[in-house]
Amino acid sequence: MHTLLLSPNHAIDFGTMSALEAALDAHDPERRFELTGGAKAFALGGDLKAFSTLRSKDEGRAMARRMDAILRRIESWPGGSRVLVNGAAYGGGVELLGAFDEVAAVEDAVFGFTQKRFGLPPGWGGMTRLGRRVEESVLRQCFEQMRVIDAQEALRMGLVDGIVGGRMQGRMHGRITDAPLHAPLIDAEIEVFAEAWASDEHHRLVAEFLNRART
Repeated sequence: MHTLLLSPNHAIDFGTMSALEAALDAHDPERRFELTGGAKAFALGGDLKAFSTLRSKDEGRAMARRMDAILRRIESWPGGSRVLVNGAAYGGGVELLGAFDEVAAVEDAVFGFTQKRFGLPPGWGGMTRLGRRVEESVLRQCFEQMRVIDAQEALRMGLVDGIVGGRMQGRMHGRITDAPLHAPLIDAEIEVFAEAWASDEHHRLVAEFLNRART
């Protein structure tokens, strides 16, 4: 099982993306691709400090498209895919789950739909991909209310298929690349995200967060 190589902030940065690309390049395509999180968290979203130098719409779009390309590789992996959420997953860390055929979680995992906290919508195709698992109205409510849920609620919602130590429910959700309409929906999500990324509001909220982290 591959482990996400997170930044020191337990989040996803360009180094994490490079490590995922390398892991996919090296993995036998006929074997299931399996992934779990870092030592202290599954993934606390995108690394705001690492990405804070990206200011423009084009830069935000390029970052999102790179992550989307990684997720498209996973969801179309010939040998199938499985992810184990071994701790906290926030923001983009939750969006990752939509690319996997099977999602398991440890009992104390938590899932936070927190992108709005920084003035952003989902940027890595999360609404479209997670919409294969979670009812759209419930999913939109989670993002709008910035909800943080535990593993049991995630299981009831359909976000995860099973909890480690329990019986996997065995749902298989079909690959997003099998549906021609899905790619344009993800592209549209990325455009909305890129617009928000370049906004003064997003940069203000990130600056406030980073200033608080320094004190």
